[in-house]
Amino acid sequence: MTIFASKAALMALGLEAVTPSNAHMYQDCCICKDPLHINIHTAVSPSDAHHPAVRIIACGHMHGKECLEAWLDAGNSCPTCKRMLFDKSGHAVNQADINSVMHSLGRLVGEASIISSFARLVGKQELERAQLRHTHEEELQKARINEARSRQDDLIDDDDWLESGGEEDFDMDEEDGDGDFVLDEEDQDPQSATV
Repeated sequence: MTIFASKAALMALGLEAVTPSNAHMYQDCCICKDPLHINIHTAVSPSDAHHPAVRIIACGHMHGKECLEAWLDAGNSCPTCKRMLFDKSGHAVNQADINSVMHSLGRLVGEASIISSFARLVGKQELERAQLRHTHEEELQKARINEARSRQDDLIDDDDWLESGGEEDFDMDEEDGDGDFVLDEEDQDPQSATV
């Protein structure tokens, strides 16, 4: 799961321009519903409704470049699949943020409304962070399992050693039938030496 640090990082590294070609079908931007300029036969002019398209690399969805920039000003996910693309909050809500909003809007909407809105916002941020941590931990666990499987596949099992062929006896003290067997004096049986 590719998550960028900010919108600027996503715009710089997480998007690719879609080059118009005959292979692309006609497609509308899911944000503004205007057609995208992805086919060679669609003309891009100031009076034309077609606009340049970009593809989000993380999920592969195409959108109008200007539309996606505007969408990401308000959100942090793909408009099509809702995949989180970057951490929306650059920082956690702190007391200075609450005081600033209370000072500017407190008389208009009421303190209770502002506090409940901030409570929902903080809860949502914590849930998103927990989900992000959980997803990251799952991906790390899968990577560890795949690495362990790869290492296990690369090693030869004990069964492979035992199934390497016929049963061979490598005892050096017995005749193997090739005629070059000679017992040393210390290896000889005392009863056979007297014979």
